[in-house]
Amino acid sequence: MKNLLKLSILAIAAIVALPFTSCDKVEPTPEPTVRFLAEVNADNSYQVDITLESTDATTFAWTYGDEGSSAEAASHSYTYEASGEYTITVVATGEGGEARDSVDVTIVAGIEEIIAGTDATGKTWVLTQAEGSFAGKLGASDVANDFTFLPGQDLIPNGVIAAYGLGDEYTDEFTFYKDGKFTVDVKNAQSLAGVMYGNLTQSIAKPSDDFEALPLCAVNYASITDGTWAVSYDDMVVKAYNEFGGATSVEDVTFTFGENSSEANLVLSTGGYVGLVDLAYPAIAELGLTEAVDNSIYIIKKVTPDVMEVAIAMNGVPFMEADGSAAYDPSATTTNIFMYPTMFMHLVLVPAE
Repeated sequence: MKNLLKLSILAIAAIVALPFTSCDKVEPTPEPTVRFLAEVNADNSYQVDITLESTDATTFAWTYGDEGSSAEAASHSYTYEASGEYTITVVATGEGGEARDSVDVTIVAGIEEIIAGTDATGKTWVLTQAEGSFAGKLGASDVANDFTFLPGQDLIPNGVIAAYGLGDEYTDEFTFYKDGKFTVDVKNAQSLAGVMYGNLTQSIAKPSDDFEALPLCAVNYASITDGTWAVSYDDMVVKAYNEFGGATSVEDVTFTFGENSSEANLVLSTGGYVGLVDLAYPAIAELGLTEAVDNSIYIIKKVTPDVMEVAIAMNGVPFMEADGSAAYDPSATTTNIFMYPTMFMHLVLVPAE
């Protein structure tokens, strides 16, 4: 009887305890969440700024659509090597499983990439001889920030260099490399130049048939194998004597460029040139002037994968003093205006075939 009573008491205790035991639930592990925004940086068109939002994730695996990957656990930035369409993907992992998100981004090619290409072989450009496609792109103008041809000016027809007996200069090759190296392959040991430069340096090696119509020549020039190049968006001031604008004195012209704009200052190492060589300042220094002015100015007006338009400073004023006297005198105190750019030549280059 005692045993039966004892078993009954134990059974009742178990029944009473049962509701309390069933209320102690185990909560399920929450699944992770992940979401991110990807925006191209306003100051660097190759950089993408990523803003991450996530919960209940402990690890992250990122892929950026190229060969890059990372395990960044917070908002961060990623820089691409080349332009293109890319898909950024993240997989977030936590105790409750995985979550993922993807965003497509477009990287637009900058001037440097268009000029030099994306691989180590570089990109080679030559002066164009094409007719029609680039009509109105060649010519001359004042040295001015807007690069505008003067009203009524006759533009230089495409292929005109060949028409004036300087056709070999279309074969010279200008190669830009993405690491900053720059070479010039001068095919016939001569380079296209302005008349003043040819006169100052070599008494003109090979002139055009008509200086008035085409103030260009070919001068003896060696190939360049170790040059450098860069693109600058910094403002710069150029001293110019604008021949077309009816200048009476040397004036400062200010050039302004916007970051990632279609215009930029092409900075070449000493002796380097593209399309047209007019480095008059070394010749002037050799003549005994104490002031040496670097007038090797090459400005990219516009560049696409197929066409590069360049404004090139050229000296076009003959030997004279700023006061109008015709004879050159190294001891004169007045400024020799022929040492400053007097016009822009506008030339077009295309990728070498």
